[in-house]
Amino acid sequence: MELLAVTDDAVEQFSADIPELMWSTGPISYEYHFGTRELLNAVALGSWRHRGSLFGFDAATVAVEDGRFMGVEIGMNGAEYRDRQAALGPVWQKLIADGDIDRDVIPGVLQRSDHASWLNPVIHADTYYVHALAVKPEFRGKRVGYQLIDGAIKRAKSFGNGGYAAISGLPHITIPAYQIDGYPVGVSVIGRPWEDLLVLQVAAVLETFFRGRFPES
Repeated sequence: MELLAVTDDAVEQFSADIPELMWSTGPISYEYHFGTRELLNAVALGSWRHRGSLFGFDAATVAVEDGRFMGVEIGMNGAEYRDRQAALGPVWQKLIADGDIDRDVIPGVLQRSDHASWLNPVIHADTYYVHALAVKPEFRGKRVGYQLIDGAIKRAKSFGNGGYAAISGLPHITIPAYQIDGYPVGVSVIGRPWEDLLVLQVAAVLETFFRGRFPES
C-alpha cells in the first residue's frame, strides 16, 4: 500500500469516488446541512477539483495498492482552514454557472449551517486538522484507515504542530461512534461558555444513537 499526495494530473483518477467517501464521513450531518445527497455530491466533487478549497485535492492523501484507490485523508494546517472554507464560494458560483445546482438552494444551506455552527470546532493555527478520512467499503478492515491517520500524524509532526485541535475554555465532550481498522472515531460536541449541561444532554442522545449502530469497519 502506498500513501500518495494527489497531483493535478491525477485529480480525475480519484474523483468518481470522492462524493461517496465524503458522504460516508458524516451522513447525518451532511444530510442536514445540504438537504439532499445530490447537492452534497456536487459540492464535494466541485471542491475536490478546486485547488485550495475545503475538500480540495491538494489537501488530500490517497491510499493506493496495485492501482486500486482504497481510501483518502483530507487534512491541513489549522492556519489554512478558514481560507479553504472561504474558497468554497467560487466552487458554488461555478456549480451555479454550469447549471449543476440551483441558486435557490443556497439560503437553506446557509440557514442550516448557521443553526449548527456551534458544533464546529475551533481550528487553531498551530494544529493539523483532519477534515475527512474515509475508506472504500471493500477495503475496510485492512488497516487502510490506520495507515492514513498514521500518515496524518507524521505530517502534523513534520509541520511542527504541537497539539490537538482542542477547544480551550469551552465545554467539550467526544462520544465514541465507530471504528476504522480498529482506530476509534468519535463525534465531538462543543458548547458555548456555560453550556456544560446542554453539552452533556446532547452527548447522551448521541451516545444512545451510536451505540451498536455502526459495526467495526
